[in-house]
Amino acid sequence: MNKFFQILLSILFLTTTASAQGTQISLHGTIDSSIINFFNSRELLVKVHDPIKKLLNNEEIITVPIQEKGKFQLQISSTTPFTYLSFWANDNKSGSGARLPIQFQARNANFLEEQYFFQQGDSIKMFISKNGNMGFSGKGSEKLKYQNYVFNLPDFLSLIQRRSTELINLRDYALVNELEDQVLELECNLRRKLLESYQQQFSPDVYQLLQLNANSSAAYLRLRSNALVPNGFNDVFIQQYYKNHVPECHMSTTGPKLLSSSPYYLEYLLLRELQLEMYTESKNNSGNIYPRLLITLNNKYSGELKDQLLLLLVTKSPEESIKPIIDKIINLIGDQTIKNALGRWKDKQSASAFPFELQDVNGKRYHLKDFEGKVLVMDFWFTGCAACMQLNAAMEKIMQHYKNNKQVVFVTVSSDNNKESWEKSLSTGRYTSEGTINLYTNGLGMAHPLLKYYNFQGAPKQLIINKKGKLVSSAPPRADIETKVDNKNSMVQPTSLNANSRALIKLIDQLL
Repeated sequence: MNKFFQILLSILFLTTTASAQGTQISLHGTIDSSIINFFNSRELLVKVHDPIKKLLNNEEIITVPIQEKGKFQLQISSTTPFTYLSFWANDNKSGSGARLPIQFQARNANFLEEQYFFQQGDSIKMFISKNGNMGFSGKGSEKLKYQNYVFNLPDFLSLIQRRSTELINLRDYALVNELEDQVLELECNLRRKLLESYQQQFSPDVYQLLQLNANSSAAYLRLRSNALVPNGFNDVFIQQYYKNHVPECHMSTTGPKLLSSSPYYLEYLLLRELQLEMYTESKNNSGNIYPRLLITLNNKYSGELKDQLLLLLVTKSPEESIKPIIDKIINLIGDQTIKNALGRWKDKQSASAFPFELQDVNGKRYHLKDFEGKVLVMDFWFTGCAACMQLNAAMEKIMQHYKNNKQVVFVTVSSDNNKESWEKSLSTGRYTSEGTINLYTNGLGMAHPLLKYYNFQGAPKQLIINKKGKLVSSAPPRADIETKVDNKNSMVQPTSLNANSRALIKLIDQLL
């Protein structure tokens, strides 16, 4: 009898162990010393893609220690068939502590985060080379090799962008359309041929998802082409493109479950529908894009795909555009988990801002309560951040607009780890403007409670807080510099107040 129980226990143990291994993703490997030295960090950061956690600024980021000779290892419990991971490091060398993609030296982010999809049971050995590129071996590695090849393909659209711009200035939109669609065809065919070389190694679902991700990312970048942005001259071109040339034919013909599992396909669909509404708005000048976009998404899509698109809509859109329609969005959601998450997002928008305590260059302490009765615009930056300098230049026009209004206060917060570096950057005037209150995180950088509360992973970032200390927006319209085509078919300098600047001023005025 004892022997019988021993056998039974052994069977139960083996079954439990096999089940646990089946839900695990195992990663181990090495990272080149030049990467460690570049970031001055002995930690690899692995971000687990979760749309709900991203919405709530609570993304799961696993910190993986880098051992001697660059070795690292981790295991991830997976509750879904496909898990998307991206790889990052903290930039400690510049003193900013900003989180940067591990491969950014080789190819900076081109609007889409490089996310690799893994399956339950994968056991992968990785090698991260000195330029940030990745090599894979082990169980499940072939699909990762394919994804890496796709990420490393040349950006053909950028290679012809100069010619596209010349044709746009000549108003030959039909030729731009033909040229860029042919480039997209080339990209999709190349990715398809590369995938076909793996066809016998993948299950049908994996094959279709790889194809969907690869072609969706190419189509997404095509839609971001400058030629497709309404500028008052190419309305006919845009209308023609969306009627006849939207590259839906390049999408894998697969079921809704796989479609909703592809972050790239979701990004592509949402951008496509948004640009269609932008075109409509440019024609009727209604300015009412988001309520119409919501109706479109509800009418054209259903089930899990619609739920994921609505979730992405809230995550990616300006908060002030979503707040008036959030109740309608929640009512249209079928998935209870997503519905609950959107409810929490709605509640957070009316919550009090984080009660920060920060110091200026002279050691004077400032608290959130010190700004009661004023609209507070907070700008987060770090030394070496080119985008931060660009945003500061644009914000000077906003500050000039409110220079005589004592009810609006502009505050900058540096996430530099080194105080001397911060002070030196302040003196340049490139990161902050005259009239701002400049504060410091006292060496804590990205680990400061204020930045952790809002899950800031880099800069520039902004917050808008109303007179009662309530958070209005953690992603307000950014006053980025824009260019446009003038009546003489030449590129001109930015307008004094671009669309985002006007939207930001409108938001602040509503709070006064």
